[in-house]
Amino acid sequence: MSGAVAVTAAAARTALGESLAATCAALAAGRGALAPPPDAAGAPGARAARLGLDDPQAEDDPALRILGPHGRLLEPLARAVHDAAGLGALARERVGLFAALPLVDTPPGEFEAALRAARGPDGAPDLAAFFGGGWRAIHPLWPLSALGNVAAGQVSIDLDVRGDNAVLGTHSDAGLGALLEAVRSLELRRSDAVLVMAATGRADDAAWLRLRRAGAVDPEGAGVAPGEGGV
Repeated sequence: MSGAVAVTAAAARTALGESLAATCAALAAGRGALAPPPDAAGAPGARAARLGLDDPQAEDDPALRILGPHGRLLEPLARAVHDAAGLGALARERVGLFAALPLVDTPPGEFEAALRAARGPDGAPDLAAFFGGGWRAIHPLWPLSALGNVAAGQVSIDLDVRGDNAVLGTHSDAGLGALLEAVRSLELRRSDAVLVMAATGRADDAAWLRLRRAGAVDPEGAGVAPGEGGV
């Protein structure tokens, strides 16, 4: 590519602040968003503070339920950047979108009703009881909420972005991967502009334990720290 890549707009919502400026100011001041870990799960090190994205309205709104917390982060941030950069003036087939999303965890308690309904007379798990009706307690939209590309696809539809697109879902390098894919799309002149987004899921025990099993954190808590946020 002959010239530099221009960043024309940016947005963020993190546990450090509700905007990119607030997040950068907190980082410059050396502030963090870590709290002591929970005792019950034995999670190592410090625990990242949460944004409070567990919205009760999501239980009654199919669209919010499908998007999940990561989607509710991506949607307003992508729209803010899209509008601020004036991307609506470009041909929609020439605007790309690359998103970095984590493994989407099942919300706590999601399957409790199904498990209760899948127990036999002795109280033990019973597959016959599950397939005989216990499965009906699982919300029919749950499979979609567990797919990160559903949220990115919804953003593409809402913004009418039809160019290059992909969803990356590795650990802490996913955001960098999305940025590199975007630069590559510009280098190959497949896109005139690209939206690059990254969002996390819940900062909960499941996230800590998954990272620990993957070797991303050690018993002293060094390494990747899970946290809720989007950029």
